[in-house]
Amino acid sequence: MINKRINIVLSIIFVILFAVAIFTRIGSSKIKVEDFTGKTYQDVMNWAETNSVPDKSVVFNYEYSDTIPENNVISQNIRSGSFIASRNSLVLNISKGINPDKRITLMDFTGMNSEAIEAWLTENNFTNYRISSEINENAEENLFLYSEPAAGTRIRKDDEVNIVICEHDHSTTTSFPDFTGLTITEIQEWADTNNIQVNYIYYTDAAAEGSFLFSDLPVGSEIDKGSTISVAVSSGPGY
Repeated sequence: MINKRINIVLSIIFVILFAVAIFTRIGSSKIKVEDFTGKTYQDVMNWAETNSVPDKSVVFNYEYSDTIPENNVISQNIRSGSFIASRNSLVLNISKGINPDKRITLMDFTGMNSEAIEAWLTENNFTNYRISSEINENAEENLFLYSEPAAGTRIRKDDEVNIVICEHDHSTTTSFPDFTGLTITEIQEWADTNNIQVNYIYYTDAAAEGSFLFSDLPVGSEIDKGSTISVAVSSGPGY
């Protein structure tokens, strides 16, 4: 009778110990999940290796993202602080970076300065842009002049974009150019741009009417802006 009781007690103890062992094993197989958002693919792999997480329990999906850098985690299916069991899979969406084929409409930068334009280009992940300046006395200085391609064009974010900003000429002198082959219209355009007054002297000549003939100023000489120069032009053959 005593032996029978002893056997019963031992059986109960064995069952309890077995149950504890099974529970401990099951419990130890659960791994606490971290918040991987923004972390790299390698960070996830290091965590999996440290915690002996089976390869089949970590699944990676890849998608484009305008905001998350390439190879960084966008999202995960198991929230931080939860546990992953052997029967579960941790699914992580990994960024492939910016979609190179995605197109965006280039905005109209009228009224914006170079800093504001560059901020917009950077914010919208354009990677191949150039900002330069061009002298234009008819537009407001330091503001947008034009772009290539033009505003409204649908372009990819790695397409070349050239932005031109208005610059005024603050120099007090200019160099006298070679007018050979130019017409009076073209000479006057140069004069207006450089704030030079031109006194035109007309000569009868075989050259086409309005064509440049000569000037007493040598090519390359410095001229004060606001001054007046004399230029000889053709009045035509005079037949």
